Amino acid sequence: MIRYRAGETLGRAASVAFLLLAAALPWSVAPISIALVATAALTLAACLVIGGRRWVRTPLDLPTLGWIAALALSAAFAHDPHASWPRVTKGFLLLLVPVAAYHALNERLARRWVAILFVSAAAAALYALARFVAKGAAFPSRVVGAVGHPLTYGGQAMLLAVLATAVF
Repeated sequence: MIRYRAGETLGRAASVAFLLLAAALPWSVAPISIALVATAALTLAACLVIGGRRWVRTPLDLPTLGWIAALALSAAFAHDPHASWPRVTKGFLLLLVPVAAYHALNERLARRWVAILFVSAAAAALYALARFVAKGAAFPSRVVGAVGHPLTYGGQAMLLAVLATAVF
């Protein structure tokens, strides 16, 4: 009985972390990273404790492991390995795919996640535009959003616009 309650609590915590990740994605790297690690850790813990729901296998599992291995090899043989090893963690971002697939098994949670993502993206876009207007809204000023770099913000906005177009 205690095991079931612990699993249920972990499952709910993982779901809440997953929703917080949706809210963080359109913003800057630090909250995204924190939410991603919390979501992945809680989801893995829930998988282990609950037992009934297994980790979802995706077509990206093997390529993700290959990319992480390639990053590790390149860091090991880099001119400055000490400076290269921290970059290996970027490969773990693709672990978001099986985490999202695991949570998307619950259709209600998946729909809520998409809605939160779009609301947060709209707020991030309004913030970016307000910041742009406050700087004069003229060249060489560019829309940078919360990430502080125009190309990163542009990439985020483009990915969210493509997703929104596909959903709507």
